[in-house]
Amino acid sequence: MGHVILHTLLDSLKLLPFLLISYILIELVESWTSKNGSKDLRARGTQVLIGASLGLIPQCGFSVVATDLYTKRKLSMGALVAIYIATSDEAFPLLIASPEKAHMLVPLLVLKFIFALGVGYLVFGVESKLKQKQLTKIDNHSHEHEDHKHNENHEHNHGHEDHNHEEHTNCDHDEEQIIHIGCCGHTVEETDAEISTTKKRLKRYLLHPLKHTLYIFVFIFAVNLVFGTIVHFVGEESLALFLAQAKPFTPLLAVLVGFIPNCASSVVLTNMYILGSLPFGALLSGLIANAGIAVTVLFKQNKPLKNTLAILGIVTLTALAAGYATLYLF
Repeated sequence: MGHVILHTLLDSLKLLPFLLISYILIELVESWTSKNGSKDLRARGTQVLIGASLGLIPQCGFSVVATDLYTKRKLSMGALVAIYIATSDEAFPLLIASPEKAHMLVPLLVLKFIFALGVGYLVFGVESKLKQKQLTKIDNHSHEHEDHKHNENHEHNHGHEDHNHEEHTNCDHDEEQIIHIGCCGHTVEETDAEISTTKKRLKRYLLHPLKHTLYIFVFIFAVNLVFGTIVHFVGEESLALFLAQAKPFTPLLAVLVGFIPNCASSVVLTNMYILGSLPFGALLSGLIANAGIAVTVLFKQNKPLKNTLAILGIVTLTALAAGYATLYLF
């Protein structure tokens, strides 16, 4: 058993420099998208396209910011779904750090982008039609009132509009003060003034990536150790036979793991794929379902509950469809 632990530790340590470099680059990208990405998403006509594109960037904060925008109805459901589907979290740096599986990163990102774009625009189209029907129904109902009653309501509502406008202005002001927390407990948004000093820049662009690298390293070591122990006691042939028999169920199991609101879920899925215990189709399913802690934010802030369940239902169906469609192709 001792040689299993030593072998696992050495294999895991080989990934450390690749992970640290990747997370430093990711931190730089995340800093830009946290300040500019949410602003770009305000353009509703291109929300799905921008969301699917930015969702591919491996980061833990953007999906959280997007979820917050959606709960305030500044983002369409189609765009949020596209972001959730495109989000890969830790898969990017882990695959890059694996020489045997690095070539599969391109098909993974391409497939996630295609599904994110297709499903996102489908949901956006349905959402737009439902809103248009609702507005038409309200407009027709309003024209049934008598002219004098309409005038009275107009005068009565005018006073409330001024009051609501003031409340809305205050609300917008409050929204600017919201701080989004990333998967490791760090703040997603920081202004240029807040990271202007050398000490703060080192903390943001070196200390946090190092902390995140060590955090992910623990999960990698744990997964490798569990898998190595199973191989040691069960045997490679018996394990290969079991995995072959269980293959039809792996996309469903991967989706369940993917919905765990933590970056650990994407670490487990990706590392199992690298170790050969998870087929590519199942990896795709799990990563489509995985949106990190954004799911927790959605449940906490979004109303009504059926809307939240509808979003997760769409993501789940997409994940299963994508997984089973590619299960025997790679």
